Amino acid sequence: MTKLIKLECILLILFISLYQLTIGQEAKIVNHTVSSPDQVNAGDTIAVTLTLEIQPGWYIYSSEDINSRQGMHTLQWQFQQLASGIKAVGDPAYPEPLPNGQYSVYMGKGNIITQRFIVDENIAKDKLTLRGKLIYQACDDEMCYPPMTENWERIIDIVNTKKKVSHVDSLWEEIQKSTALFPNEEEYERYKSLNPLEMRRYDNERYLQTSQLALEFWKAHSDDPRREKAMRIFMSADPWFISKNRNETLEGISNWKEVNPKVFLQSIIIDTIARNEWLREGEAMVDYVLHSANSSISDKEKAAFAQLARDFRLKARFFHAKSDDISEKTYWSSIFQELLLHMHTYADQPNLDARAKDLLSALSGYSVDVATEYWKMIEQETAGGQDEHLGLKHLYEAAREHILITDVTAGNTPLDMRFTALDGAEVDVKSLRGKVVLIDFWATWCKPCLEELPHLKEIYDKYRNQGFEIIGICLEQEDARNKAKETLKSYAIEWPQRFEGKGFASDSYRLQYSINSLPTAWLLNKEGAIIHKKARGAVLESLLKEQLKEK
Repeated sequence: MTKLIKLECILLILFISLYQLTIGQEAKIVNHTVSSPDQVNAGDTIAVTLTLEIQPGWYIYSSEDINSRQGMHTLQWQFQQLASGIKAVGDPAYPEPLPNGQYSVYMGKGNIITQRFIVDENIAKDKLTLRGKLIYQACDDEMCYPPMTENWERIIDIVNTKKKVSHVDSLWEEIQKSTALFPNEEEYERYKSLNPLEMRRYDNERYLQTSQLALEFWKAHSDDPRREKAMRIFMSADPWFISKNRNETLEGISNWKEVNPKVFLQSIIIDTIARNEWLREGEAMVDYVLHSANSSISDKEKAAFAQLARDFRLKARFFHAKSDDISEKTYWSSIFQELLLHMHTYADQPNLDARAKDLLSALSGYSVDVATEYWKMIEQETAGGQDEHLGLKHLYEAAREHILITDVTAGNTPLDMRFTALDGAEVDVKSLRGKVVLIDFWATWCKPCLEELPHLKEIYDKYRNQGFEIIGICLEQEDARNKAKETLKSYAIEWPQRFEGKGFASDSYRLQYSINSLPTAWLLNKEGAIIHKKARGAVLESLLKEQLKEK
């Protein structure tokens, strides 16, 4: 028996020795490559990546706790003590592992670990040396090699120790660029050609980049006045966290036109570990602002609302995938409870009404009846505190106004609009009682709106002398004023146009009447009540003929 044990030990030692001899050779099971820029400027943020290529049939245990708790030797990428002049930003970002029974592992190619570093702006060296170790255990379905340790080294040249642009400004510029929807028209056209899964992945990568840059700024520049804005950018990025390796069913779809959007949303597999980490990072930022002695009550309110808005967007993203046995009111109840808590916590902040309008206007795009009910609940909730708290007073008034407007949009009360038109004329919808009026919400960037203009012009010319009028509500930014005028001129449009210049997101009429998409066209009867909210195309003329006959 003793001889057998000795023989096994000898074989194991030979086995280990033979494996170690293969390091750097083609027979090696795990090959790794460490990459970084060869040259950097002082003040740069750099990414150092470790790429692992694992031979087919083999795997290594990931760094997740589920493996270490069971005694497995997990993947570790270690850095030796860093030289002065460079510091790590956060921890290494490991790729998403694959499930393998009760463990999680890495297999195949494309396993990339990333560590970001900041090079000191005042570094005096002309070279930096990074050294570290890679520790892993390679296995297949029948056996495991002993844990292996491999050393690595990278030398980086410092080419400019007197940067003209500071690191903090260059990082902020990166953040600003990353928030742009598309860098150019060609990229937008490419995006439109993607299938729904590819679009979500495209969005995910863009949002992840913005999140990572904003998080880096937050952690590395605690004294910069833009730090809290970086926090709000992080909170609003909203990556999808679509799993890279677990959506085979969706990837196999050839005809996306036949796919039900609800089924698509229900079928997406999310990397919950990464998503939960992103949620924790955001909540930690907000918590820091809420408990900082340097934060004003306004700063705290902004941070708290950023978290509330984030939670709403995450709910909204999967609204159409909710189970049919869950009512809309139940689905949104957690968001409404957050809103109630927010308004009582910041009862003296004068912008509570704007916050509620923003949130509930967005909610009405998904569940208009629920949003209306929440406004009524807010009216009841704030009625008793409006005399003591400025914010609650504004909120109560906003709730009362919304309830009245709901009656208008439901056609129960005549519409009341007064404004100075784009050409300087004073417009009052009340003065048009006795006529049939179309209220056309539009913008120059809305292609269907522009396509409808020739038809509206034709209808206007045909029925104008019979008691038909049109009022345009242009939802453009101020810098598009001339473009709007040129568009109207090119289509020979003569009816009055309201132009507030605040854009779609902030236009007071859009917010007041919860206009969530363009084109929107309301037809008013001769008493000024809304009788149809999609009065376009052939429907418009049919309705118009009917209403003009009315005495």
